[in-house]
Amino acid sequence: MLQPTQAKSSNQEDRLLQAIQALKEHQFKSVRAAALSYDVPRRTLSNRMNGMTSRRDSTSNLQKLTPYEESALVQINWTTTFIKRRTEIKAKFSWKYDYKRAKCEDPKIIKGWFSLVRNTVAKYGILEQDIYNFNEAGFAMGVIATAKLEFLSAFKEAFKAAFTEQNIKSGFRATGLVP
Repeated sequence: MLQPTQAKSSNQEDRLLQAIQALKEHQFKSVRAAALSYDVPRRTLSNRMNGMTSRRDSTSNLQKLTPYEESALVQINWTTTFIKRRTEIKAKFSWKYDYKRAKCEDPKIIKGWFSLVRNTVAKYGILEQDIYNFNEAGFAMGVIATAKLEFLSAFKEAFKAAFTEQNIKSGFRATGLVP
């Protein structure tokens, strides 16, 4: 529903168009007579007769594009044509992902692997300082050369600080795998 001011404006616009049509058909001798007859402002009618457009129909000075440019820019498939025109924007497809690897990234399997490690450490009484070179293949046990003991003790402290359940879970969350 139109607001009262919009209805009044629309009504005046209709009367202006009728007055312009009447003037073109020479029904009135002057713009002043047509303005009085159709109850529209004389100056507005005169401006319209001289080719000026209404404020509603004219584009704002603040608009960057003309209505024609806007209609040319935004069409049905404008995104597709925009991407084709811009060489720096490209659609990328992901590489084929190994099914076996994807199957192993199941959170249940990962949780099971960590519980298996926990159970193995508890079952065989393995000390934390004896766990290093740790990966999915297993871990090495025992003491190596004395020159490397400093590294191992520092590694043990770093391992304890970093290898927490919270860090492990946040790592999985970062990759999209939430255990």
